[in-house]
Amino acid sequence: MNIPKDFPVQPLKPGEEVEGKMTCGTCGLSWDDDKSTSITPVPSGRCPFEQFHEEEAVCELCGEPCEYDSEVCRCDVCNPDADYQEKLETLLNVKEIYRWEGEVGVENFKHLTRIIGYAGDLDSFLEDNPGAVEALANFIFDHEIPEWEAGIDDALDDVRKDRIFKKANQSVPKESILDRYRFPEE
Repeated sequence: MNIPKDFPVQPLKPGEEVEGKMTCGTCGLSWDDDKSTSITPVPSGRCPFEQFHEEEAVCELCGEPCEYDSEVCRCDVCNPDADYQEKLETLLNVKEIYRWEGEVGVENFKHLTRIIGYAGDLDSFLEDNPGAVEALANFIFDHEIPEWEAGIDDALDDVRKDRIFKKANQSVPKESILDRYRFPEE
């Protein structure tokens, strides 16, 4: 930092010691704060060289301070070298999407699917991404939840009943398995 020679306050030279020595935490320059000048009329502890402080570089894309000395900001939001996982992690952190359980988790997942282009429509997302359906099915296979097992037992009972009716050459009763699990029409 170059302070003009005619500036009313001059920085102390390295090693120069005075009783009122103050040092700026931003620019690192020291001055004698006991000396009154037009810039420092009373001791203030404020850097008299503030007008010469370099402005912090700010990214033109994200508006955040940029510590990189290049034309391309490499902050976590703008980093052009970030891979898919890094970008996704950054986005979730910036948007403060941390929870994936319960009602908040479902809303966060819907928000994420909107971000990637599904307008919050989970059916479309699942139809377009069979791997997601398989992951959900595997989740059900991998977790032996008692309530889920009770539902499976009920469905197997219905299968047994339908087989018995078919074997006995009887028609399937009006309430078949499909009807039992179908949502009521409104």
